[in-house]
Formats: sequence, structure tokens, C-alpha cells
Amino acid sequence: MRDILVTLLVFSSLPLILRKPFFGVLVWTWLGLMSPHRLCWGFAVDMPFAEIVAITILISLLKAKHEPKKIPWVSISVVMALWWGWMTFTTFFAFNPTFAWQEWDKVSKVMLMVFVTLMMLTSRERIHALVWVAVISLGFYGVKGGIFTLTTGGAYHVMGPMGSFIGGNNEIGLALLMTIPLMRYLQLNSQSFWIKRAMLVSIGLSIISVLGTRNRLAPPQFL
Repeated sequence: MRDILVTLLVFSSLPLILRKPFFGVLVWTWLGLMSPHRLCWGFAVDMPFAEIVAITILISLLKAKHEPKKIPWVSISVVMALWWGWMTFTTFFAFNPTFAWQEWDKVSKVMLMVFVTLMMLTSRERIHALVWVAVISLGFYGVKGGIFTLTTGGAYHVMGPMGSFIGGNNEIGLALLMTIPLMRYLQLNSQSFWIKRAMLVSIGLSIISVLGTRNRLAPPQFL
């Protein structure tokens, strides 16, 4: 059932992405950060949803006359470009070239979409929407992990979805630490009483979840 739901959500979004490329950026961010397909059990687990959405975004961006197609070259984007160039240079001298180029290919695809995202962050509203997607995507694991840690007394490691960028306890711990300031941003910039309280609870549970990862401690032992 999860496989069908995630597949329907992704493929039903493609027509709208063809019309509004920034909507595709939000979908791609959701897939990249939350990896909902990794929570499935069947055919959807290994479906290249992010690549499908990314290709659709690029097609839509080429067609869209109202969208900017120039990378904003500020300090952070320059550093990112230099880092990607250095990564490419060092990959030529890797001890395990086959594995290194596979990783280079994976990271380069992500970098491409990061620069595409930078091109389309042209307003406060878009930045706000992107922050919301990031917080919901990663905050899901923060709230879930916090509750899990409290109900089990911290007896187990909090882990991310297996096979994703945040699958390990160290990775999900780092991701949540980076998400907590974004939750605080939404709390400060919301006029809704309920959103403010929801962000406060999410921050608290995410902190507990980070502690539950037992980051940098011994490898997890499953019962």
C-alpha cells in the first residue's frame, strides 16, 4: 500500500512540475531529504523517483520563460562550485576508481539540482516554502525518533531509513541538528499559535531524537 501511495504521489505531481518547475524543486527536496520510498516494502524502494522528478524539472525549466536560468554567484555558490571541481580532480587519483566515480556521479547529480534550486529561489515566499518542506521531511524523523526514544527509554539507536543518505545513526543525528534551527525559524516567523506550539514540540522531540541516536558511540545492536 505504501508503494502505491508514494508512486501515485510522485507521478501525479509530474504534470504540475512541467507547468511550475519550482513545485518540482519542492517535490525533489521532499524525496531527497525524507526518502519516503525507503519506508516502503516493495517495488517503490528502488524506484529512481528523484531522478524522474529532476529530469522533469530540467525540461520544465527549459520551457519556462518566466523562470531565471542564471546561477546567483555569491560566496556560498562559488565555494560549492570550487568544492565540486576539487572533488572531480581528486577522483581521478582515487585508490578505488570504480567506486569513487560512482560516488562522484551520485554527488554531482545532487549538486546540479542544488544549483537549479538556487536559480529558482527568487523570493521570500519560495525560501519559506523550501524551509517548510525541509522541516516536514526531516522533522518527521525527529518527532518519530523522539517518541521512540522516550517510549523505549533510549534502549535502542534512532536510525534513518535504510539505504538513504540519512540511514545511519550519525547521519540522521547530523541532519536533525541542522533541522532544529529551521524549526526555530518557522516558529519565530509564524503568526499561528498552533504552528508555534507544534514547532516547539518538534524541537524538543528532535533534541531527544538526536540523543537517541547515541551519535559517535558504539555500533547499534539490534534485539
